[in-house]
Amino acid sequence: MRFLIIDDNPSDRELIIRELRREFADAEFREIIRRTDFEEALSEGGFDVVITDYRLQWTDGLWVLQQLKERYPQLPVVMATDSGGEQIAVEGMKRGLSDYVLKRNLRRLTLAVSESLEKARLRSEHDEAIRRLRAAEELLRRQNAELKRAVRERYSFGNIVGSSDVMVDVLKKAEQVAFTSSTVLIYGETGTGKELIARAIHESSPRSLRSFVPINCGAIPRELLESELFGHEKGAFTGATARRIGRFEEANGGTLFLDEISDMPLNLQVKLLRVLQEGTMQRLGSNMDVHLDVRIVVATHEDLTQLAKAGKFREDLYYRLKVFDLEVPPLRERREDIPLLIRHFMANHSKKIGKLVMGIDDEVQDILCSYSYPGNVRQLEHIIERAMILCEGDMITVDSLPREVLTATSSDRGIEARVENVAIPKTNEELKTAKAEAQQRVELMFLRKLLSSTRGNVSEAARKAEMNRYWLMELIKKHALDVNRFKSPG
Repeated sequence: MRFLIIDDNPSDRELIIRELRREFADAEFREIIRRTDFEEALSEGGFDVVITDYRLQWTDGLWVLQQLKERYPQLPVVMATDSGGEQIAVEGMKRGLSDYVLKRNLRRLTLAVSESLEKARLRSEHDEAIRRLRAAEELLRRQNAELKRAVRERYSFGNIVGSSDVMVDVLKKAEQVAFTSSTVLIYGETGTGKELIARAIHESSPRSLRSFVPINCGAIPRELLESELFGHEKGAFTGATARRIGRFEEANGGTLFLDEISDMPLNLQVKLLRVLQEGTMQRLGSNMDVHLDVRIVVATHEDLTQLAKAGKFREDLYYRLKVFDLEVPPLRERREDIPLLIRHFMANHSKKIGKLVMGIDDEVQDILCSYSYPGNVRQLEHIIERAMILCEGDMITVDSLPREVLTATSSDRGIEARVENVAIPKTNEELKTAKAEAQQRVELMFLRKLLSSTRGNVSEAARKAEMNRYWLMELIKKHALDVNRFKSPG
């Protein structure tokens, strides 16, 4: 630590330095008597704090303060003088003075210097945190832009992430049908993103300036669904105290999305068929037709063909809905999209949870790409959000993953999968080769997890692994790992 003492009184300088040495035993002190000494020190820099007298033979403390702040705005400056001067103190504070004390109160001077140094340290840490935050935000912005560009280069439709062949085919068909008014039937397991595709169809259509109205037919009690869809007149039933506009009328000119259409009661299926065939409907309690211009998009996770054969879904309605059908593949059938989706969800959830997480280690990505996802894309999104909340650093590690994911992937892949399914050897020579290959893979997994946990700090990794740093570096070189890719930005 270096102190600059500006005072042309030798005895005062001696008292100040003696007092400060009690608190800062290892500090270096440079004493300034003349203006030329000050100008030389000003050019040299490298001081942690400055203590200056107000009355100097060659100038005053405010001029010294101004010169210091012009060159080093964050440098703490404490002014010490023989007599009080409230006006001088106020003016000094306006110009960035850290504190103003009387020379005779040496203990107060030491406290002022300590406080100034602590404030400077906190300010420096704050500035560094802001710099790192901005660097991390910029990195996330670039990653998100790269993600969007990667998807766009392959295919882009709405805000849907997917570049696998099977997903590209779905998105191309969805874009083709968007410009029509045809009814669309979307098949897919729960969580595959059927509503996202329905919204994208609407937003890419000539109806995009009008409403997109979604309703889940399975989430509303059957006795209320009819009123929800078609509305009612005042007095239509007990509790109907005023006219109510239903979802069909809300969507007039736009798109009505009927999710889980298979849960719609048969009596309402008749009314839906009439809307599709005639473009009209009646509110409950009314005999007057309401003319509609609504594009219908429906979705289901069930096989409507089998439901129709079983008499649980109207066959005529099924064929009326099946004008243009799209089948959204489950996530397990488009695993190549998982890394893209992971990056997409991490970018989206960083602001939501107020935490910057820069990436995932390779073992986590292997696990996530191997999982079967019964809840599909929605489940993956929840897994990523949970992992971002739980992870202690800025990288998602295995410890942040849910137990069911780890259990399932361990059960599905087994120990062999962790070493890329090493074949069972048949001879002693093959056994030696298999052992060597397995060791290579285990070493690589060990290094990746270790370096991820220390953010690429090799010395810390060596201590954590309780091994010699030289041998750790040799192991890293052996596997040609780039340590920098494990480091945090900035």
